[in-house]
Parts: sequence; structure tokens; C-alpha cells
Amino acid sequence: MSRYEFTGNQPNLRIVVGWDRPLQTYFAQVWDGGELEPGDLLLWAGAGPEPVPTVEDLAALLAPYGSIPGDIASELEEECGERCEWGTPFALLFRR
Repeated sequence: MSRYEFTGNQPNLRIVVGWDRPLQTYFAQVWDGGELEPGDLLLWAGAGPEPVPTVEDLAALLAPYGSIPGDIASELEEECGERCEWGTPFALLFRR
């Protein structure tokens, strides 16, 4: 699992993104207040039954809070790369 942290479009917003290899999904968290405190979580994506399959999807979810820096977006795409076999194991767990 990777983890990258950066400031959002407001100085009080901290954004955490990454690639979760076991779940085969990107994830994002947005924290208000500049600190990573449990009560200040505004967004948490990629940790439930709705996976985030692409960096573009991740960027769309984060758009109201900030943009993923280009170097981080490139790292995320590389991490998934050819290892991304969408449909296993995450989607199998939550198949409808």
C-alpha cells in the first residue's frame, strides 16, 4: 500500500491518497484542520464496497478539495500498472 499526503485547495485541507494493492483500489482521505484527526475526516473513498479503479476517478472525487499533484498521479499510475487486475479480490467480495 502506498500513501501520499499533500495540501488541498485551502491551507486547512490535508489530502491523503494511495494505492491499496490487496484491495486493488485507489483510496483518498480529506481532513479538515490541517491535522489528521479522526473527527475532522471530510471524505474517505476506496475503503468500502465502491472501489476507485483509476487515478482519473480518484481525481474526480477529490476535485472539490484539491488536485492531485502530477508527480503523485504518475507514481499512483505506476504502482497499479500492469498489476491491476480489476475484479480481484475487492470486487469479488462485494459482487452484487
